[in-house]
Amino acid sequence: MQNLEREFAKHRAQTKSEGDRRQEDVDALENRLAEARRAAEAARKRAEAAEKEVTAAREEAAAAGDRVKKMEAEAKKREQSGSSENSKVPVYPLQTSSPQ
Repeated sequence: MQNLEREFAKHRAQTKSEGDRRQEDVDALENRLAEARRAAEAARKRAEAAEKEVTAAREEAAAAGDRVKKMEAEAKKREQSGSSENSKVPVYPLQTSSPQ
């Protein structure tokens, strides 16, 4: 009977230690999963911020393009109407320096 009790205590200790090891493994995996989720969330936020920046830059570029088209149209209109405003703008010849 004592042998059975000793064997039972031995198996119980082994089972408990295996259970403890498995629980540690589960805890470690849960920690890694939580860390991966935090990293994924941070990456998602960075991607959203970058997307907002790209969208803002595109809108700014479109607005600048619209301003350029408007200025070109105004210049063309002035050119066609022969406005005297253009004559008020001084025109300087290009100066190129040649290396000596």
